Amino acid sequence: MKSEEDSFESLVFTSPKGKFIDHHNFANRAWKSIIGKCNIPYRKSYQTRHTFISLCVEAHINSTAIGRWTGTSAKMIDNHYGATNFTNLRPPELS
Repeated sequence: MKSEEDSFESLVFTSPKGKFIDHHNFANRAWKSIIGKCNIPYRKSYQTRHTFISLCVEAHINSTAIGRWTGTSAKMIDNHYGATNFTNLRPPELS
């Protein structure tokens, strides 16, 4: 996810040292543990991007804004998510 300022100093999420988060380090140290504690099947953290975009489209947020936040074009958002019916999209209940 990109900050509105879109510069190195404007990272939305940072490492404990204030730098970019290394994907492999995050996946091995945090993500796998989080997924395991939630007792759900493993999925790549990148899949949260798809969920975020889907929920934004369902909320009728402008595709240009979604694209700017996620580093893609409004055209890609419209092509991949625009025709999807999200009326009944709900995550499963986690116990």
